[in-house]
Amino acid sequence: MANDICSGAVVDPVNRRTYLGGATGVVVALAGCSVLDGDGGEDTAAPEDVARSFVVAMFAGDADTVNELLHPDSPMERPTDSDLEGLTEIDVTVGEATVVSESQDVATVAVSVSTDTSRPGVESPVEYQVALSRQGGEWLVTLLETPGFGNEGPSAPNVRWETSERTDDAGAVTAVAFRHGGGDDVRTEPIEIVGGGREATPDTSTTLSTGDAVVARFGDEGAQVPVGREFDLAYELEDGGTTILATHVLTSGDTAGALDPSLVVESS
Repeated sequence: MANDICSGAVVDPVNRRTYLGGATGVVVALAGCSVLDGDGGEDTAAPEDVARSFVVAMFAGDADTVNELLHPDSPMERPTDSDLEGLTEIDVTVGEATVVSESQDVATVAVSVSTDTSRPGVESPVEYQVALSRQGGEWLVTLLETPGFGNEGPSAPNVRWETSERTDDAGAVTAVAFRHGGGDDVRTEPIEIVGGGREATPDTSTTLSTGDAVVARFGDEGAQVPVGREFDLAYELEDGGTTILATHVLTSGDTAGALDPSLVVESS
């Protein structure tokens, strides 16, 4: 079933408010599927294939496939067939999946979904932002932000983010940088970096454009954050909700200290 979903295109419907719970920003999760390579063996699917596979399975009301793809650490409950029934009421077309940002272990993918625009208040196509991370060599989906058809509420900027680590001579991570790799300009006021039980906000009010970066520093008093932990670049929407723009997983080592509460903005 997973391989069929990986290649799916048009599925039946969507009243996403039944399961996804509303207009802007809700979390669901899933894990990767595999595809056959030219020699008949299996290759791990690319993040854009996994992201699109989940959106197709979700709109098809295929709870078995969604659960087969669920990330084991997902904060969401595993859906049943009845949970997904509301997603099979309006015909939709799942279009292209485009990588917004990608590092060694995390990625964000935008999946385009179109529907009937003859209904009042409906905007189409819309983009679903899907966050993924690797586990056991496979790409696993960790977050899904749902825009909701006909929703005219606030949305997050569309940006490709590049993440990196900085270390000291002992190999401890002293900073994590989220660099703007292209796309919309981003105000710094709604931004924060969250991880290790702490939050950090920018030390200045400005606008980020291509090449600029926000940098989380480590060295504040408190416990070190161990390798493998995640740090999220979060963005506060105008309606008070929050969405994740990008995620970085520590790979070089433990941090040099706790997260400093003040983020540094670096201009290109």
